[in-house]
Amino acid sequence: MDTDLIRTFLTLAQCNSFSTAAEKLTISQSTLSHRLHQLEEELGNILVCRSRGKRNFHLTEAGLEFIPLAEDWMHLSRSIKGFHLGRRSQMLRIGSIESISMVMSPFYKRLLNDKGGSSPLHLFYTTSPSFKLYDSLEAHQLDVALVVRKRRSPLLVTDPLFSEEHYVVGDFGNHPQPIDPTTLPPGQELLADWSPDFEPWHQEVFGSSASPLATVDTSQALLSLLGKETWSIIPEAFALYLKDSGILDRLGLFLYELTTPPPRRVTYKVTHRDLDPVRKELLTYFEKELDHFVSATGFTLRAGNTRRKNNGNC
Repeated sequence: MDTDLIRTFLTLAQCNSFSTAAEKLTISQSTLSHRLHQLEEELGNILVCRSRGKRNFHLTEAGLEFIPLAEDWMHLSRSIKGFHLGRRSQMLRIGSIESISMVMSPFYKRLLNDKGGSSPLHLFYTTSPSFKLYDSLEAHQLDVALVVRKRRSPLLVTDPLFSEEHYVVGDFGNHPQPIDPTTLPPGQELLADWSPDFEPWHQEVFGSSASPLATVDTSQALLSLLGKETWSIIPEAFALYLKDSGILDRLGLFLYELTTPPPRRVTYKVTHRDLDPVRKELLTYFEKELDHFVSATGFTLRAGNTRRKNNGNC
C-alpha cells in the first residue's frame, strides 16, 4: 500500500475540505480523488461519502475507524525511513497544534538550515489537535509537543511556554481604535474554539443563542473561508502569520484589538518523563533554541503576562 494514499486520506480528514487538502498536498483535486478511490479499492471499503455535484462530504463509519490505523501506518513509515537513513538516535519527534505551527515555521526552517552546521537534529514534525498529541507523547511516538490544552498525566511534564492576545481579523476600516466585541455582527463570524477559556468568554459576550456564519476546527479551514464579508477572533500566533505572509494585504483585511478581549491563550511545552540519554540531549538542544526563538519573536516564558512587540495592525 502506497504511503501517499494514506497521507492523502489523513490530510483530507484533517482539513475537512477537498480544495484545502489538495492545496496542502500541492496536488490537484482530481489527483486527490483518484488517490482516495485507489485507497478505497485496496481496502475494499468506502471511506468518504461525497454527494454528486456538492462540495460537502463526510467520513463513513469505515473512514472513521481507519483514521487511527492510518496514523499508526504513518508513524511506522517515518520510523522505518529514519532507521534506513541511520538517524535512529538523531531524530527528534515534534508535534504541534496547527495555529502554533504557523508562527513556529521560521524556527523549524532555521533548524533545518543548520543541519550542515551546528544542529545535530533530524526532525520528524507533525500537526494534530492537542488530545492526539498527548496520546502520541504517552505512546512514545513523539518526544515534545506544543499544545494549548492541559491534560494530567504521570508520564508527561507540562510547562507553560508563552501566552498571547486575541485579535479581530476582518474589514471594519483601517483605524487603530479597539473594537467592542458586542458590536460585531454574529451572522458574519467564522468561529473557532481556540482554547479552554475561549468558548466561555464567547458565550458570555455574544450569548449562547448567537449563530455564527460558520464554525471551523482548523486554521486552514478558517483561512479558506475568510474574506471581506466575514470576520473572526483569532489568537496572536495566527494573526502574526496572516500579517507576515501577506495574506491580510491580499485579502484586504485588517487586525483590530478588542476592548474586552478573551483570556490570553497559553501554549504549553509537553515532554515525556522517560527519555533515553541521547534523546534527552537532543531535546535539551531543541529547548535551548526554542527559548531563543520565543524571546526574539517577542513572546516570553512567563505565561499569562506577555505582550508582543508592536507589529503594525497587530
